[in-house]
Amino acid sequence: MTLLKMFNSKLQFQIDSSADMLRLNHGKRMERARQRLREQLDASDLDKATLVYHNIGFTGSSSFSSSLGRAFDTAVYGYEELNCNSSEEFIKRVAERGTNKKLISIHTRAPSVTPALQGSCFDIQLLRVPEKVYTSIYYWHLKLLNEGQLTGPMLDAARGIADRSFESYVNDYIPGLPNTVSRGILISMLDPREFSDINALIAYAHGVSDDELYTRVREGLLRYGFVGITEYMSESLFSLLFLLGENKFPLWPKVGVSSAPPLEQMDASLREKIRSVCRVDCKIYEEFHDLFLSRYAEPIAVFRESIGSLCAVDKTTLIQKSAGNWNDASGTTANPFIATLRRLRRALREL
Repeated sequence: MTLLKMFNSKLQFQIDSSADMLRLNHGKRMERARQRLREQLDASDLDKATLVYHNIGFTGSSSFSSSLGRAFDTAVYGYEELNCNSSEEFIKRVAERGTNKKLISIHTRAPSVTPALQGSCFDIQLLRVPEKVYTSIYYWHLKLLNEGQLTGPMLDAARGIADRSFESYVNDYIPGLPNTVSRGILISMLDPREFSDINALIAYAHGVSDDELYTRVREGLLRYGFVGITEYMSESLFSLLFLLGENKFPLWPKVGVSSAPPLEQMDASLREKIRSVCRVDCKIYEEFHDLFLSRYAEPIAVFRESIGSLCAVDKTTLIQKSAGNWNDASGTTANPFIATLRRLRRALREL
């Protein structure tokens, strides 16, 4: 039976164990595509693996993580787990909360959690246009400053980033954060047992050359189970759950609204300055962007043709009618929830 749910006070929809979604998962066409992908990724034992999502900040990671958290039994690790400098303590904390969980979502600047888990891991990463990452860092901290709710070290950090013009931020601040995404990814790949403490591990990641950084991050991501693209958030989520054989998909995953202006409005010289600071990030993004579109071409096509179009329902209308008045002008029932689900059912039957 199809269920409708609300998440975080925003309208969210999820198909839960419906016969139609099972048909999508087990239809001959899609089953063959899934099998090819699993063979290509050497993921034959995927059903037994622990999913590990490496939550790199400002890549849309919170939206992606919350969507995955609605489909799996999840352990989420925030900054509190990163306060321990001892590798042994870090592994202990991860093991305490992560054992027997299907999905672990862990924040950036955390090393590999594999040593703390039993069995195999299926690593998941999300990549975003690097210039957008740096731009979001500035405008997010500027928003926090304008809201006036920060205190202590967090206020000092926000001031250091955003208590200046964007031009000053680009020219004077971000040169101290070269390839911030790639270095965060490298940190998440390093075994904490190989370093005296977590701070030493982070210092190592920030000290490697650009050439070594590119090589290690690229080789590591090629071994990952799934690398999605923020600019294709829904397609990434659908492709991942398709690969996993899950029969749940949030039709309208929560996507945070950025306060940053579009890149097209940025001065070309500032954008090039950002790119000069994160050339490894740009190279990694462009390569895995193309790989995502080619590797998951079939599930992406299915999503766009048969499911993605259903996301265009007028959410304002749904919210306005949420009080229960679903009658149209003729007086007949016109519940848009039911109409949308009927359209979905028809689309899935055509696969």
